[in-house]
Amino acid sequence: MNLVFLDTETDSKDSPVVLQLGAIIVSRDGKEVSSIDEMFNIGVIKIGVEAMSVHHITPEMVANKSPFIGSAAWQKLQEYNNEGNYLVAHNAPFDVGALKNSGFDNKMTVIDTYRCAQHLFPDYDSYKLQCIRYALGLYRKEEDEIEKLGIGINSTVAHSALPDSLYVKMFFDYMLKHVEGDFAKLVKLTTEIVLLKYMPLGKYSKFKMNNPPTIEQLATKDPSYLRYMKGLSNISEELLYTIKYYMKRG
Repeated sequence: MNLVFLDTETDSKDSPVVLQLGAIIVSRDGKEVSSIDEMFNIGVIKIGVEAMSVHHITPEMVANKSPFIGSAAWQKLQEYNNEGNYLVAHNAPFDVGALKNSGFDNKMTVIDTYRCAQHLFPDYDSYKLQCIRYALGLYRKEEDEIEKLGIGINSTVAHSALPDSLYVKMFFDYMLKHVEGDFAKLVKLTTEIVLLKYMPLGKYSKFKMNNPPTIEQLATKDPSYLRYMKGLSNISEELLYTIKYYMKRG
């Protein structure tokens, strides 16, 4: 069994294709480690300006690269592409979707560290990978982790695929301790929709208030507001599920 800690950089947020793939591949016993760090030519597809502002990958940087299908990265992933191995990513549906759009149909068992974190740590201020990196002090241990893995990574480069795959691995290791090494629990949490504790947006947002009410409390104190939020078309699946859950209980 192997763990593939993976991150992608893409051309856009909508129907993304992979521009860069970084992965750290570790055997269950930790004795075998390899990595992927590669950019790809995406042909006539344009890289969005907003995407470039995040990962700083320009058309000139990928113009002479190989396409993703058939690349060394694609072939390496195919070696591990079975249910007995785990693909671990932060906001995994995005990365798995980008891989599929680029010609790789994932068969590995998926663990989404973003969704697992929402289940396990409901009081986090943010679930963005970089915020977690600093909030947990993972950055203090990165050089030691890189030395242990024996992989050349510049850990100071944020929003680059290989360094981000390192942060995914370190956060996964942190979470694994909280579930007593139970891989199956993380797989299960990945497939379960999150019951949110606080409003992520709106006037009761946990980002706007020092002591925000929980959504459970709002179901009693301001149910009309929850009914209003429930009627919006652009709220997340998790928020809609949570509002319905507590309104039904109320």
